[in-house]
Amino acid sequence: MIKFSEAQQNGELIGEAMFDEMINLVVIAFNNPDVNKESVEENVSFDELTDLFTYISRQVTVVANAKAKQIPNAVTPAKI
Repeated sequence: MIKFSEAQQNGELIGEAMFDEMINLVVIAFNNPDVNKESVEENVSFDELTDLFTYISRQVTVVANAKAKQIPNAVTPAKI
């Protein structure tokens, strides 16, 4: 997701390249051999893909934020 966002902001993902990367990220998110690039291209409309991509992006953010909250932010004292 980070690489996708950076490439998009840098203007590296335009048109078909962005579409392909969105599909690749959806395939990775499902982690299922039945969900591959071809099956997504054949069975998911562009509007559905953007909705799905948005949902996955939000879920990644939720999980990352939850994990970040588990990390202590105080300096632990040194053992003497």
